[in-house]
Amino acid sequence: MSGIDNHNDDTVSSDDDEFDLAEFIDERSSLFAVMGVFVAVAAYLSRARPGPITDAEMMLKIGYTASLGLALLMCFLIYRSMRNEFGTWADLRRAHLQRDNWALTGFTVLIGLVILSVMHMITLNDPVVFLLLLTGTSVFTLIAFLNVVYGVGRRVPRSPLWRISTMFVVCSFVLAASFYVRTRYLAGIEITTIQELTFADPVTIVLMLTIVFVATVQSLAAVGLIATLVGIPVVAIDKIRGVSPYDRTG
Repeated sequence: MSGIDNHNDDTVSSDDDEFDLAEFIDERSSLFAVMGVFVAVAAYLSRARPGPITDAEMMLKIGYTASLGLALLMCFLIYRSMRNEFGTWADLRRAHLQRDNWALTGFTVLIGLVILSVMHMITLNDPVVFLLLLTGTSVFTLIAFLNVVYGVGRRVPRSPLWRISTMFVVCSFVLAASFYVRTRYLAGIEITTIQELTFADPVTIVLMLTIVFVATVQSLAAVGLIATLVGIPVVAIDKIRGVSPYDRTG
């Protein structure tokens, strides 16, 4: 089988080899145990009743959502470990079609049914869906912002002058643009709590996601600008001391 890492002694060597699911589960038992714990926590929180504490119901929703998210993350890590056994995702997919790997195929089918049931449980609870949407928007914004910064950083010379100047310009522009959008177009929009959101009013949902997106961008740009300003004296002091590691090229 092509594309397999040579350093992995446990990697399946050919398409005809049988994948030992029992051995894999035994070797990765910690991942399965952690996934089971989070599933159990999510199931418990889904049945828990809020107490007299303010916003206790919302905290239960957050815990329920986080537990399900962590369980799905553990599931992904399990399949990534399987991918490492075969070398590539394509090899893992082909392994499911082999007759000797019926246990692997059945495992994936059952995992898929569990994920479908989890998604169904989530969709039955609108606040959980909205919480996932808002959290996903923030995470997506963070990843997109970092990718933009790294992309710009790779295209400028590796020197303090270029990198600090570029970072300052990019963050200042993003901060100004996001501030303009918030004050010009989003200032009059009333913030709606997650409990009040409903799919019957999709416009409000889109507006809330837009507000979260713009606010996240603005916060990241502000942090980047502060980091840039703090970095100026740090670089200057290192250059004065003659130990600056920032002037490497290439």
